[in-house]
Amino acid sequence: MRFILAQIFGIIALVLVCIGYFTKTKPTFLIIQTIANFFYASAFYVVEAYVGAFIVVISIFRCMYLYFAEKHSFKYKIHLLPIFVVLYTIITIIFWQNPYDFMPLITTIMFTFGFTIKNMKKMLYFLIIPNVILVVYNILTTTYASALLDLIEAIVIVVAIIKLNKNKETKFSINR
Repeated sequence: MRFILAQIFGIIALVLVCIGYFTKTKPTFLIIQTIANFFYASAFYVVEAYVGAFIVVISIFRCMYLYFAEKHSFKYKIHLLPIFVVLYTIITIIFWQNPYDFMPLITTIMFTFGFTIKNMKKMLYFLIIPNVILVVYNILTTTYASALLDLIEAIVIVVAIIKLNKNKETKFSINR
C-alpha cells in the first residue's frame, strides 16, 4: 500500500510541476512548486526515504520564502539562503540511511541557488542538472512516479527553454 501511495503522490506532484514550468511569472512558478513539493515529500515519506522527505519539507519553506521575496522585491541571496543550506545538511546528517542520501542534499542546494536566478531562461538551464540527479535517487528509493516526475520535469524544462527561445526570436523579428 505504501508503494502505491508513493506513486499516487508522485503523479500529483508531476502534474503540478509540469504546469508550473509553463507559467509566465516567477512568483506563480514558485507557488506551484510549493504545492507540488508537498506531494513530492509525501511520496518519499511513505516509503521511509526520510532524507528526501524532510529535505523537501524544508524546500517547501524555501519556495514560500522565495515567492514572497519575488513578490515584494526584497533581497534574499545573502542572508537567508545559507540558512537553508545548513538546514539541508543537518537533515541529511540526522536522517542518513543509505549511501545515496547525499543526492537530495546536492540537488536541493542546486535548486535553492537556481531559483534565485532572476533570468527565467538561465534558471531553467541550471535546473536540468538536479532533475537528472533526482531521477536516479527516486529510482534507488523506489519512488518511481517521482522518478518519472523528475525525468518529465527535465524534459519540460527543455521544452520551456525552446519556447522561450522561439518567443524571443518572434519578438526580435517583429521589432525589426
